[in-house]
Amino acid sequence: MQCSVARPTPVLAGVSALGPGPAKRRAARCGAAQAEAATQRLTKDDLVSYLASGCRPREEWRIGTEHEKLGYNVADTRRLTYEQTAALLTRIQDRFGWQPIIEDGNIIGLTQDGQSVTLEPGGQFELSGATLDTLHKTCAEVNSHLYQVRSISEEMGIAFLGVGFDPKWRYEDVPRMPKARYAIMRDYMPTRGTLGRDMMFRSCTVQVNLDFESEADMVQKMRIGMALQPVATALFANSPFKEGKPTGYLSWRSHVWTDTDPDRCGTLPFVFEEGFGFERYVDYVLDVPMYFVYRNGTYHNAAGQSFRDFLEGKLPALPGELPTLKDWESHLTTVFPEVRLKRFLEMRGADGGPWRLICGLPALWVGLLYDEQAQAEALELISDWTHEEREFLRDEVPRSGLRTPFRGGTMQDLAQRVLQISRGGLERRGKQETKYLKELEAIAESGVTQADHLLSLYYGEWNESHACQKHKAKGGPAAAPEAQPAAPLQHPEDQCVLCLGEIDLSTEERFAATCNLCGTASMHYDCAVDHLQQCLPIMFSNSSAQKRYAVLMKQRPKYFMQVSSMPHDAEIYRPVKAPAAPVPQPARPAKQQQQQQQAAAAAGKKAAAPTGGVGTARKRRTPAGSSMRGTAEAFGAAAASTSSGRPPGRPPPSASSPAGIVGGGGGGGRGSFQGPRPPELTMCREVAASGRCYIHNCRFAHSEAELRQREDDFAAERAARKQQRQEDEAAAQRAAARRALEEAEAAQAVLDAIEEREMLLGVTQPTLALVKGHKRAACLHTLLAYGEIQDLLTFAAELGLPSPLQAVEDQLVAADGDWEAAREALQARN
Repeated sequence: MQCSVARPTPVLAGVSALGPGPAKRRAARCGAAQAEAATQRLTKDDLVSYLASGCRPREEWRIGTEHEKLGYNVADTRRLTYEQTAALLTRIQDRFGWQPIIEDGNIIGLTQDGQSVTLEPGGQFELSGATLDTLHKTCAEVNSHLYQVRSISEEMGIAFLGVGFDPKWRYEDVPRMPKARYAIMRDYMPTRGTLGRDMMFRSCTVQVNLDFESEADMVQKMRIGMALQPVATALFANSPFKEGKPTGYLSWRSHVWTDTDPDRCGTLPFVFEEGFGFERYVDYVLDVPMYFVYRNGTYHNAAGQSFRDFLEGKLPALPGELPTLKDWESHLTTVFPEVRLKRFLEMRGADGGPWRLICGLPALWVGLLYDEQAQAEALELISDWTHEEREFLRDEVPRSGLRTPFRGGTMQDLAQRVLQISRGGLERRGKQETKYLKELEAIAESGVTQADHLLSLYYGEWNESHACQKHKAKGGPAAAPEAQPAAPLQHPEDQCVLCLGEIDLSTEERFAATCNLCGTASMHYDCAVDHLQQCLPIMFSNSSAQKRYAVLMKQRPKYFMQVSSMPHDAEIYRPVKAPAAPVPQPARPAKQQQQQQQAAAAAGKKAAAPTGGVGTARKRRTPAGSSMRGTAEAFGAAAASTSSGRPPGRPPPSASSPAGIVGGGGGGGRGSFQGPRPPELTMCREVAASGRCYIHNCRFAHSEAELRQREDDFAAERAARKQQRQEDEAAAQRAAARRALEEAEAAQAVLDAIEEREMLLGVTQPTLALVKGHKRAACLHTLLAYGEIQDLLTFAAELGLPSPLQAVEDQLVAADGDWEAAREALQARN
């Protein structure tokens, strides 16, 4: 039906004129208004008309943004109790003029000027924004909310975390909020899936609500949103952890929805079928089991019951009662597809995240769907996607994110194209809103999501990759130990599994990778990098992605293996360098000794002359900035052992020095030393004045023999430094030349591998993904086994099959990636 088609609207008690704003919707959901029993029967046409009433002209289109965040105590990182959350709500109400939402005497939310703050089942703090006409106002609203929350949170010793899933605490550790509807849902969830309670109590999201103009416009927007929702999931991926450990997914929150409730979640294939519209969506929702009915301030448990029976007055929970449109509106909130239709559209695929990303989600979808040209381009982009491809993206993107292979490229390539379309749409809106896409464009360009960043910290700076006990000691729940293989293969620690050569553990750098099938295997560092280089064309078909990951692989091979879902653990072992051998001290030439004696005599004459007092002498004894690394402590201790301190009442020593004492004040007795002398290479004037040094830890020399030895040591050390510097420069030049050659060879190897794959292999990415999944990407031996596919092609050609490539691909798909089974099928086919 079209929005303009008029349908009779029955006069019913409890029917309000709530608009599409999320705040009004939340108010109804939270019990701000009392639902009363209907006096007239609703029809299916009434339910369809309810959805159609959301159609509005373009000039009235608005943007509504909702975002959730996890609250925790700063002192012990535990999640907030209801009492703490209620205190926070009360302070926000008192300080900033919000109105409370009360249920059974408990404050469960706030409303103000079209906005609402509500609590999710585990206390997740959610802002449901007002419906606004520009992204600037949306971001200003977010700014204002976060300021209010932060200003009070700091006073209470609490804070909030912008993530998609609780990274630390178990379901059992999360406090419950006193909302009756959540208790009904909590009890029903385990009957339909294993992760429903995780969704309720531990997940956070950001979503945007958008308007449509007509039924046809709604259909287009729904199809674009449903197909491109994995792009938002990949760009906003921010939930890689669960209970203190990586999950193997970049968006665990998104994966949780795949095992929550098959009746009410998913991608809704019928959206792409001919004839989809409001009526078809109503049929879908009518078949979704109910959760509850709200009557006179009480939630009645109707879990698993049918809304169709409710329309007939046959609902077991409330026999004889008929539903109102408010009941229908409430039931619409209990379905959870990737895009949800009410009197507006909800885009639901993104993880919660930091503030700088919150405005990016409405910017992405407004650019795509609020401009005619952008919407047409997006629709054209997805027009030939198959159901299997859409389901593949829905299942794989939560795990691999932007690295997910798709149609000869990756999700990263698709994300860049989608952002390009969105930017064009925002530019044509003419409201200077493109700046809100910059964070997403940076993620799409680099391929590094928020989840990748968190994982790099986990495996690097946080050093938590093997930290179950450490995590437990910090107050977190103890993570269950991972299952270990029954009998992993044993490889010699000093043998490279790739080249089978010997590894000198004392001098050679090596790479140790642990696999659930292979055990721990040692490799030469260069062999491991070369092996990963050969795997790049298989893992990433896009050439730009291969180049980016080639750089990452060389710079940080350990992190590359982790983010590429290869070994479970990988460590780089570098041998400890032995200390440098002492440089032999050269013999002192006779001419140098003669010059030293002449300089000492001249210094003695100079020291015997009056100098102008104690102040001058002390000033010359401590030249500014003079030091000699590594000698101050040793020589200071020697001076202290020969001095018991200045006797009481003894006057300061004279600045004069008797003739014949070498060293002088920095100018005499240079010998082979050039430039201003440090104290360590200067004679002590206390000895020259009184024959004894009273300075604690004096750094000056106290005899000619000591001075000569120091000069020899200094000259030897300087020569050694010069020689080492020359050797380092030569080594750096050789290394630079070697790196340049290796990079050129690696680049050529990548190009050769790409060309070979395109010309000889030709197997599509979905088929390769099947093989990779069947063989487990964690196993190093599996990566080598990809060569079996080419053997399979050769085998098919030898059998005389008319199209070997097509035959191999068909059999691999039929065998779900098992190339051995595919080979047997080809043999049987012949």
